[in-house]
Amino acid sequence: MRVETGSCSVRANRLAAVAGALLLGTAAMPAGAQSPDFAGRCYSMTGPAQVDACINALHYEPRNPELLRRLGDAMLATNRPGGAYDAYTDALMMRPEMVEARAGRDEAIRQIAGRAQPPATAVYVPQPQTYVPVQPMPPPATASPVAYGPFDGRWSGTFEPRGQRFQVAANVVGGHLRLFYEDSTDRVTLEGTVDNAGYFSGKGLFKDKNRSAGDGGDPVAISGRFMENRFDGTGSAGTKAVTMRLNRDW
Repeated sequence: MRVETGSCSVRANRLAAVAGALLLGTAAMPAGAQSPDFAGRCYSMTGPAQVDACINALHYEPRNPELLRRLGDAMLATNRPGGAYDAYTDALMMRPEMVEARAGRDEAIRQIAGRAQPPATAVYVPQPQTYVPVQPMPPPATASPVAYGPFDGRWSGTFEPRGQRFQVAANVVGGHLRLFYEDSTDRVTLEGTVDNAGYFSGKGLFKDKNRSAGDGGDPVAISGRFMENRFDGTGSAGTKAVTMRLNRDW
């Protein structure tokens, strides 16, 4: 996952979408049902079990910054700094003075940045009488330019499975669209081609992180058309109907 910064309004919209999805899950509970003590487990457990407990607790209390902070701690402890960054950021949106969440988010950023560093290269130290001068490297071959498509650029808008809404961004390069979105509870991927007339067809996955880690997600299929600076498309994510609308940023 990569760390991106955006406007407060985009983050607020995304947070509202996550909270709405959690509230939908809560509304589906039968009347009079008692919530298990997921919050207590979130505070007391460790490792992957703590991650599951915190996520389940957030179904009942989606706007609890302490639960979000504990989820961030659990994700950091299980080597998931991308999800930890999102959980800490959501907690700080509701309680900006939370020092523990701010420190946790800083640590998540450090871990993500560390993963992006190239591996260290061993340095050869020549021994006496065995030194061989380094030969000059030939210049790299020039890469073939990517053909520019009429809809190439950066696009942003909404991806809306039935009952949910996510603020997403996509890049179109050489007539090929790539979309990746992730927050503390959901992940969306989509790829496909855009022809010169603007027709698009793509496939991907929609992953609910509340499910088991071995579940790769529901298949996504979207088709539609780009026209000037707008895209309108429809399709499915598993059994859910989906609409997707994008506008060109540049």
